[in-house]
Amino acid sequence: MERLAASYDLGLVAETGATPNHRIALANKLFTYVLAGVPALISDIPAHRSYAESAGESVRLFATENPRSLASAIDAIWGDEGAPLAQARLAAFRLGQERLNWELEQARLLDAVEDALAPGAAEGAKTHP
Repeated sequence: MERLAASYDLGLVAETGATPNHRIALANKLFTYVLAGVPALISDIPAHRSYAESAGESVRLFATENPRSLASAIDAIWGDEGAPLAQARLAAFRLGQERLNWELEQARLLDAVEDALAPGAAEGAKTHP
């Protein structure tokens, strides 16, 4: 999927936040775009606003269900003869290589599982409120 996505300039994640889950969860397509090095235009639901704080130039927020806001986000990323788009692509690529990928995350997950299954871990857990 990432190989296919990499041929595009931008990804669109236009969740409306119509349900509680959609307001707090990030869509899988967002991670596909990151791993493909494709910047994303994302709607300003709570989960996306939180993600945008750490995603830097790899994303642009737009007001949910507001076509003018979306058009402004597109104009901003394609402005100045493509310079913002090139910077956003590089930011998305770096994010996918350095932070949001399975090769890195699997080690964290396996460490957490090992810690949880270590002898005495259950007793130690009981002492914490």
